[in-house]
Amino acid sequence: MPNTTPLTAHVECFHVNRALLVALDERDPDTSGHCLRVGWLAESLGHALGVRDAGLVMLREAGFAHDIGKIAIPDRVLFKPGALDDMEAQVMQDHSAIGHRILSAQSPKGSTNALIADAALHHHERYDGTGYPSGLKATSIPFWSRIIAVADCFDALTMARPYHDAMSADCAIDMIVASSGTHFDPGVVSAFVALQPG
Repeated sequence: MPNTTPLTAHVECFHVNRALLVALDERDPDTSGHCLRVGWLAESLGHALGVRDAGLVMLREAGFAHDIGKIAIPDRVLFKPGALDDMEAQVMQDHSAIGHRILSAQSPKGSTNALIADAALHHHERYDGTGYPSGLKATSIPFWSRIIAVADCFDALTMARPYHDAMSADCAIDMIVASSGTHFDPGVVSAFVALQPG
């Protein structure tokens, strides 16, 4: 008999409602697996950048939940095997704002847990200000979002999806380094490179 236990069932969470992660896993196991890997990588990267204790736990959980908004993206967009057209890309971009609304529903504005919702909202901002949803630039982007952005990109590049083959870790690292200062925070990129073996 196959194992039907959701991937997220054994994930320990203190701040994010684990039921949200299980629901995402039921909807799209590829995205939930990606979220878990991003959370663990963000935790390692955050530690290298000086995040400690409760902050490190929350950063990990922000990584776990960064794509939770994809639970509301229509199947025709979420599971499209090819490139998205402009309208579909806009629908997909809405996942960060949807995730923020979902995560904010369990965290009053100004609460510590609201940092997790803000990290999800802004994980597609770019260091040069050309990202979304708010066009934030450099250190205006929440620190956790800048960390998650690097972890998110690395995992997305190195995992096979219907619309692209997996890239080698070395090639993915080279692409991230090439985008330091434009897409990514240079300090976060430097810490990420220093984490790599060899």
